[in-house]
Parts: sequence; structure tokens; C-alpha cells
Amino acid sequence: MANHIKRSRNAVRLYLKDPQKYGPKTRKPTNQKLSDTARRRIVREASNTTKSCQRLVETLELSVTHQRVFQILKASTTLTHVKGKKAPVLTAAHKLARLKWAKNFFQYSSSWFNVIFSDEKKFNLDGPDGWVGYWHDFRKEPELFSRRQNGGGSVMVWAAFSWEGTSKLVFLRGTQASPDYINTLQFNMLAFYEQKHGNSALFQHDNASIHASRLTKEWLKSQEIALMKWPARSPDLNPIENLWSFLARKVYEDSRQYNSIEELETAIQRCWNMTPRSLIEKLILSMGDRCWEVAQAAGGKTKY
Repeated sequence: MANHIKRSRNAVRLYLKDPQKYGPKTRKPTNQKLSDTARRRIVREASNTTKSCQRLVETLELSVTHQRVFQILKASTTLTHVKGKKAPVLTAAHKLARLKWAKNFFQYSSSWFNVIFSDEKKFNLDGPDGWVGYWHDFRKEPELFSRRQNGGGSVMVWAAFSWEGTSKLVFLRGTQASPDYINTLQFNMLAFYEQKHGNSALFQHDNASIHASRLTKEWLKSQEIALMKWPARSPDLNPIENLWSFLARKVYEDSRQYNSIEELETAIQRCWNMTPRSLIEKLILSMGDRCWEVAQAAGGKTKY
């Protein structure tokens, strides 16, 4: 039949399926000119929600495409498109614990000089987790970023810091369990603890399973190390997270990638040794502000 009437098979199929509805489809007019009021509605809705351009078209019942909405938002002087920051979800119980913590340490003042903050951090050969963005010059060839499976390999490190400086950077091997973590503390944190603080510091780590295990707690108690009680899901309260961010920017400066674990470890160590004293002081002095922000947010997230 298609050959006889010189039409496509799909056209014949559609006609036979429903002759009454067969015919040219009517399209809704698109890309109509928007009034200033409609433009302000788009900007206001985007500012108050996290909706995509397509969802804005649907919600506001616009007669333009999502590409046109993107152009309007991009031209706005008050909006810029950014990647959302990752942050753990906080329940009412988490917020209450964070608020209690902030109230307890709000008047800690100069005592923050005697707190040792610690954490682990993963570094990938191919760069930090997440997409690498940059401003492209149309007169040049586009940059290419390779991304091997699992980042091509990774390195896990442990470190601590306080007002007195930074500890030794430790490269961790294999899957870590409580005995491994205790070994890291015994041969690295203890020396920093004794040499820099004379056995009088307050030690901080988060609530990771190997940190909060019975074995780890018993070891810390046997060493008479005072432990700071830490609220769950609170990376924004730990200034070492900001130190990790500084280190990652240095290690992956200019979108640098690495060919081997050894090369990456060398770069991490070099950048760690270059940690500026001014940054350490700034992070320690920020603890009072962190407590204040948590209190102001009723235990909610902070800008840190």
C-alpha cells in the first residue's frame, strides 16, 4: 500500500490505526515575546526554587521553550548557575544535637587553641569527585578531561591540625578497620598530641564507625586522651574540611591529573607541607562563628 500511494509505511500505519485523527499535527506557538512582567516572574520563581528551566516552563505555563528561559536567567544580574553543594540531610534529632553542641562550646573562646581536629580524605588520580568546569575560549580547541573508571585509582590520607600547626600526613593502605585506625593514632597523632600540646589537648574526630567503635574508645581512654563529643552529620563544623578543600585546590590546580599513585602522593605531600600559617589561624578562629551560625540556624546547616 505504501509503495502504491507513494507514502511512507509509518504514514500508512498511522492512518490505518485511527483514520479520524490522522492529519497534520497542530503545534502550540512557541518563542512568543515575553513581557517584562513574565520575565520577572521567571527570575523570581528561579530564585525561590531549584526548578529546572523545563519545570519553570511547565509551572508558569509559558509559551516559550526551556532554552529561552535559560537565556533569560543567564542574562539576569542576580542569578548564576552553580552546582549544588553536597551536604548531609539533617533530621530534627541531628539539629537538636548540633544546637546543644553549639551552646556548649559557644563560650569556648581561646580554648579552641587547644583542640586537635582530624579527619580522612580521598584523592583521585583524575581529579576531585564531581565534574570539572571551566570557561571556554571559542577561539581555542576545547579542553579534554579524561575520567577513568573509579577515577583511575585513589589515595586515602589521614591528618590532624590545631593552632600549633599540622600533624604528619599519613597515607592509608587498604580497607581501614578499628585496629588500623588505632595504629594511625598511636604512631602519628600521639606524637603531635604530646609534642605540641603536652598531653592537655582535646581531640576531635567524627562519628565514623572505626572512630566510634568500642575498641577505639577503649584505646583513647587508656591513653588518657580527652575526646570532644561531636554531633553527627556535621562536616561544616569541622575546620579540617576547609583545609582539605584548600589542599585539593592546590593538588588539582589548573585541572591537573596524575598518572600514578606515587605521583599523586608526592603532590599531596608537597601541598600539605605548604599549608600557610594564616589559613590555620583563620580556621581555628572561625570556630566561634560556626557555633553562632548553628545557633542562629536552630541547629541547621551553616555556610561553612
